[in-house]
Amino acid sequence: MLVNYNRDENLLVTSVLEYLDLFGSKNNFTTQNAVTAFLYHYKDIRMNEFYLNIYRDEDFILSYDSFDICLSTEAYNYLHILLSRRFKFDNSDETIQLRFSLYFEDIADFSHYSNSIKFSRENDHEEDYDLSEITNDKFYKLVEKSKPTKYEIYVYPDV
Repeated sequence: MLVNYNRDENLLVTSVLEYLDLFGSKNNFTTQNAVTAFLYHYKDIRMNEFYLNIYRDEDFILSYDSFDICLSTEAYNYLHILLSRRFKFDNSDETIQLRFSLYFEDIADFSHYSNSIKFSRENDHEEDYDLSEITNDKFYKLVEKSKPTKYEIYVYPDV
């Protein structure tokens, strides 16, 4: 379905970076800035409209759109916060995933801890986005005002 995957990926990543600039700085941001930017990206950017602006001759009917936040030390032995957005269109077999990973290598923990929340919407139904389960998390509180050791934003189709 995607005609130019690299261009689409660049546009999606750029859209997240623009939101990051609204809530901090895309070069020097905190965990709180990243979570806020990604949440507002999810709330404000309708993926069917985003793709209709790119491919005006295509039909994009959104069948699924979700926003996940996961704090984990399971696979890394340091804190990893994953912000992800997954969406799918009716006329496609692939689910597109937009991921923003924050790594905190100075927060060592070998407990294999994991905590996550998920929000999803269907048919543009708005829901209450209560982040308290994450914002009250002991690891989140440790890094809320901190910049990650490293981070990456990437997109890939999940067929």
